[in-house]
Amino acid sequence: EKIKDGKYKEFNRCPIYCNDDKKRALYELKILLKDIDTFVAVGGWAQHNEKNYENAIKPFKKDLLSKKKILIMGDTSPTQLNILKDGLSTINIGQNPTKMGEESINTLYKIKTNQEYEKIIYTPLTYCTEENYETCTK
Repeated sequence: EKIKDGKYKEFNRCPIYCNDDKKRALYELKILLKDIDTFVAVGGWAQHNEKNYENAIKPFKKDLLSKKKILIMGDTSPTQLNILKDGLSTINIGQNPTKMGEESINTLYKIKTNQEYEKIIYTPLTYCTEENYETCTK
């Protein structure tokens, strides 16, 4: 939301919790997109019902394509990449659960055996856009 001096402030209802409810996530996203220019979701709940997502977000497609609105979504499932291809999100950022699991087990082993271990471990992310949706997860 833009304020008088030209700066931006956070929407006063953030963060928003959907409690893993896809319908609730989509409803909240649709309501918020009417009032805000940028939305960052840490998960892909709203996109996991592809047809309903498309219908709900289609009114914002022109603004998404022109970058008047920015929609950053978590995860890069095939369903989500189809949505991205169709211009109904700006970017999807995917995690690497396999690598996260490997690092967790390796770290627990090191802790159990009194070995040194990294306190912070970065795992690979995938950054998918409308331009690279076909290759971003490969």
